[in-house]
Amino acid sequence: MEIRYDTGCRICMQSTGISTVIHRIGDNAEEWKAKPEFKVMQEIELWRKSDEVRCENCGAEEVEVFNVYVDSYPLYDFDRLARRCDVDDLFMIDITKKNGQTVLKQGGNRYPSREFVLSCMDRMIEQVNSTKVTCFKEYHRGRFFMCFLGLHDWENETFQAIPQRFVTHGLTRHEIISEIIAFKNQY
Repeated sequence: MEIRYDTGCRICMQSTGISTVIHRIGDNAEEWKAKPEFKVMQEIELWRKSDEVRCENCGAEEVEVFNVYVDSYPLYDFDRLARRCDVDDLFMIDITKKNGQTVLKQGGNRYPSREFVLSCMDRMIEQVNSTKVTCFKEYHRGRFFMCFLGLHDWENETFQAIPQRFVTHGLTRHEIISEIIAFKNQY
């Protein structure tokens, strides 16, 4: 099985532009393909940390993993997630910063349940707070993006907000949380 991914440094905002490929002998590719990119990203970041892999440009540990593929299968595919919206909720927040000004945009399916959206925002804040503070370096430009799929158990009237993708660079923790809380207060 082959895992391929890209990286970018959260500190110097640079990337080599070269995808990393890992071959894992004996792993079940179908099990890996069923995982959200978010979960696999976390595993890869742990491998990189244990192997002491750092940014090739500045030597920082705070390297972001994204665009993860298992045997050429993209783990994050917006169109595939959107097709599931007939059954499950999809919610995403995209915060961009240009010239020091932040803009928050919401995406996903048209009418996600209020409980699902509030749960996603709480999970976003948890994720941001649990991410190492050194991963948040302020720049005049940046992006925070997080996407969730809501898996419903209609029989028990419960749901799970499953993170699908997490991207952050160029924004401080305070900038991200402030934008999410302001949006949440309006919701």
